[in-house]
Amino acid sequence: MIKTLRTPFIIAAVPLLLLSCDNGGGGGKAVGTKAVQKEAPKPQEEAPKPVEAVVKPDEPLKNPFLSYILIKKEAMEEMKVIKGPLECCELAAFKVAAAVVAGNKSYALVSGPDNKRYIVRAGDKMGVNNGKITAIDTEGITVREQTKDAEGNIAASTDTMLKIYQDDGEGGGKGAAKRPPAGKR
Repeated sequence: MIKTLRTPFIIAAVPLLLLSCDNGGGGGKAVGTKAVQKEAPKPQEEAPKPVEAVVKPDEPLKNPFLSYILIKKEAMEEMKVIKGPLECCELAAFKVAAAVVAGNKSYALVSGPDNKRYIVRAGDKMGVNNGKITAIDTEGITVREQTKDAEGNIAASTDTMLKIYQDDGEGGGKGAAKRPPAGKR
């Protein structure tokens, strides 16, 4: 019976002993502790300066609510300039095989440097200098090329007449002949 009373007594006494050893309530000093001196407060150092946002005056502010996909799509459309097979070479590399003039509709058959034939109409692009076919008649086709300066303004325009190629049996034929633009004749 003594063993049965001893166990609950020990269980109850241990927490009471631990609570009675508290330093704050006894009024006397506990053995082995040092008095803690409070340090004087240090003067506050200067607070770090807030970082200012740098705004470049040349660049407009971006709209945070605009879709990134739409911005990239517009940029890709501006960059997407696909040149056709007639815009690969100088005009002298092309030969006009035939021209058909019927009322206001006119067509020409042009042979390229790759020995392929293309049917062209007025308004089609041709040549490396952004040439545009302006006229098709029974003698050949006229291509207007515009040269631009560094600012992107049109500096000069040149009309080139590509005559119908006629093989005279020796493998030679008539080439391209340059003539002044329509406004300067």
